Amino acid sequence: MSFRTVYQHLRQAGPVAQGVVAALAGIGALHLLARASPQIPSPASVLGVAVLYATFRHGPAAGVASTVVSLAYLSLLLSIPGRPLRLTGPDLLHVGMLALLCVVAMTLMTNLRRRERAAVGQAGRERAQREAGVLRAQEQLESTLAERTRELHAANQAVQEELEKHRQAEQALTRNEERLNLALKSAAVGTWYWDIDRDSITCDPSIHSLFGLQPGEFPGRFGDFIRLVHAEDRDRVAVEVVRSVQHATDFETDFRVVWPDGSLRVLTAKGQVYRDAAGRSAEMTGVCWDSTELRQAYDALKNSNERFELIARATNDAVWDWDIATDRIWWNDGVCSLFGYSREDVQSDAAWWFERVHPEDQERAISGIRGVVRSGRQGWSEPYRFRRADGAYADVLDRGFVLRDASGKALRMIGAMADISAVKRVSEALRESENRYRLLFERNPQPQWIYDPETLRFLAVNEAAIGHYGYSREEFLGMTLRGIRPPEEAAALMQDILSSGTFRHRKKDGTLIDVEIASCEIQWEGLLSRLVLVNDVTGRKRLEEQLAQSQKMEAVGRLAGGIAHDFNNLLTVIGGHAELLLEELPEGDPRRERAVESLAASERAAALTRQLLAFSRRQVVQPKVLDLSLVVGGMERTLGHLMGEDIELHIRLDSGLGSVRADPALIEQVVMNLAGNARDAMTGAGALSIETANNTVDEELARELACPPGAYVTLAVRDTGHGMDDATLSRIFEPFFTTKEQGRGSGLGLSMVYGIVKQMGGYLWVWSEPGAGSEFRVYLPRVEAPVESARETRRQAPAGGETILLVEDEVGVRRLIKSILTRQGYTVLDVESAEAALDLFPRHPGISLLLTDVVLPKMSGRELAGELRARAPDLRVIYMSGYTAGVFGDSVAEEPDTAFIHKPFAPDALAERVREMLSR
Repeated sequence: MSFRTVYQHLRQAGPVAQGVVAALAGIGALHLLARASPQIPSPASVLGVAVLYATFRHGPAAGVASTVVSLAYLSLLLSIPGRPLRLTGPDLLHVGMLALLCVVAMTLMTNLRRRERAAVGQAGRERAQREAGVLRAQEQLESTLAERTRELHAANQAVQEELEKHRQAEQALTRNEERLNLALKSAAVGTWYWDIDRDSITCDPSIHSLFGLQPGEFPGRFGDFIRLVHAEDRDRVAVEVVRSVQHATDFETDFRVVWPDGSLRVLTAKGQVYRDAAGRSAEMTGVCWDSTELRQAYDALKNSNERFELIARATNDAVWDWDIATDRIWWNDGVCSLFGYSREDVQSDAAWWFERVHPEDQERAISGIRGVVRSGRQGWSEPYRFRRADGAYADVLDRGFVLRDASGKALRMIGAMADISAVKRVSEALRESENRYRLLFERNPQPQWIYDPETLRFLAVNEAAIGHYGYSREEFLGMTLRGIRPPEEAAALMQDILSSGTFRHRKKDGTLIDVEIASCEIQWEGLLSRLVLVNDVTGRKRLEEQLAQSQKMEAVGRLAGGIAHDFNNLLTVIGGHAELLLEELPEGDPRRERAVESLAASERAAALTRQLLAFSRRQVVQPKVLDLSLVVGGMERTLGHLMGEDIELHIRLDSGLGSVRADPALIEQVVMNLAGNARDAMTGAGALSIETANNTVDEELARELACPPGAYVTLAVRDTGHGMDDATLSRIFEPFFTTKEQGRGSGLGLSMVYGIVKQMGGYLWVWSEPGAGSEFRVYLPRVEAPVESARETRRQAPAGGETILLVEDEVGVRRLIKSILTRQGYTVLDVESAEAALDLFPRHPGISLLLTDVVLPKMSGRELAGELRARAPDLRVIYMSGYTAGVFGDSVAEEPDTAFIHKPFAPDALAERVREMLSR
């Protein structure tokens, strides 16, 4: 029990008990003081204080009770021997005074108690009344307070809830603003604000980039902004903004701006007008974004949709557009016109479509189209029967194309359904024709096949294709067109598939052939297929290439012959004067050395022109029947010196070789050029083989050489040099083409060999591989005639006194010839043209010989000779030319009293030819 509880119980006890307790408290205090210090106060003083406290605190009754207890205790102390406390006289005096004071106090307290009780009774009644009123008011106040407290608590709860909602709304608004700003930045959307009253525009940095401006360059006024708009859009945008401000309505518009770099962009602006308290439009806020790509995409989509609608209206087929996600289908009017449905009958769900497929075709058609959607393929084609509005079924060919997103998911499928009922009826009528066609197809001598244009798979091949390509029919039918194309051309197959032209094919053994393709579309076993006719043009193409090469060489040969002709005129003058100068200069004269060098140089130049003429096949040829082995054998020593010590020379000659008709000098030139070319192809040690043999050219070799089959004599030259690749082989006979370094070859060696061989009626075959050497084989036609003996040496021509008419347009050549013939004793009348000769001839009836150049201005030498012989039939004629007699025909040799001399010529050769002609 706590002290507070004891105190409350004590207050509820009577005055007597309270007095006793006070006395006992004093006794307890006296004992505590006695233990604490030997000099304690008087016991009577301590107990007196307790009695006074009880009297004045709790009333007279408590004071009497406290006095009695105190006196009892003092008596007890006096009766106990050896007591620790002793009572003295003053103590007793104190006790008496205490008793007196208690009596007086009790009397006074009694009176006071009476008056107090009377006053208290009255006050108590009044107080009780007041307390009752206060209690009633308090109860009423407490009730009202409780009610107000409940109301306040409810209001406080509502306020707390409203504050929480406001806080959540602010947080959501902050998040939304952050997301909005992020979205605006991500979408490249700029925001702007226009204070209409102040005409002030503010914007974020995104607006600057949209207009192609630097930060801070965007104008602050509406008029400045309008000037940034494209001139063609400026008025429209200004009117729309002003209308929005006047009517306080929202606006959205597109306009173009020109960036500083000149590019054109399309922007979209959207704004909202806010009014002030007076209802006037005070401000406008909005956003702006770049819609260039969107506008372009929109225009492209619009054009695409327009084209699609036009196609859908123009076609006779039933065009459909299936949205796979919603399973909705759009049909054009073709589904009505083809199958008799009204527009109200046609439903947009896929079930309407599939329900009208013939029951026997439903599983195949529906699984096929859904299989294409699931498989990832794009194209679908299927024939089936479709129910018309009258219940009959039409045969249709339905084709579709799947549109997918970037992940490959099917989005839409667009297709067209064609009514092929009439075609199918016709196909029945054509079945017999198809059988006849099959027979014609199989028996065609040219390769033919039929293939599926979608899979490129062979559907049928004829016997000619099987025999030509080497594949069996089963192998063909298991292949596609890719199997017969070279691997490097496989990528171009789809581009070439519908075109006709020349392509390369590969046989089963790997042989590549050139073929011409002609194809057409046909129906094969109910499927749309293509028929192909193949024409192997490999041989023809080889002949065309050979012809082109021959034509090219012929053209270059004409050019070379023309150059040689002009050059021979110059060499005639140079060499002739050099030889005349040598005759006039005495032995020991230092000028003879210069003349000798000039003559040697002209001879070397003449050799070069002979090479050019040999290439052009216009040089003077003196053919004879000869033994090729004897010609080559006579060159063995010269060839040994040409090859040197590092190269082994092997010459194998057929002793029973047949005869050929050729110029031995040209044969030697061919051998020397081929041997020299072989020597240059061998670096270091090597071997050169030269063989002659009889050969027979069969039909196959004749096609390769482009020559008639028959008996030939061959000259083969082989070397162990570095060889040539295909690119070099294709150009080796081109004039001036050489693989040697500059200064080591003129590029005329092999081209001259080509020209000589062709001029002698022969053919040339070449083989070479890099690192394996080369072989040149010359084929000359074999003749049945004995070998001719060598030509006799030319004699010194005697002098003469006849008159000669000289016609030469080159001044230097004309002067030289006149000088040569004059020294021989002849009278020379020289003119520069045929017209001058015709004018001069009648005035000199003693002219015995016409010496004329073949090529003259306006009239040729041969035409001049014909004119003059009409007047003097016995006139003898000698033609001169840097070309050969072949320029104006081989009939020169058949004309009576006619000869030919080739430029350049030596003075004594000219004199001999003139004397020979005049002596006939």
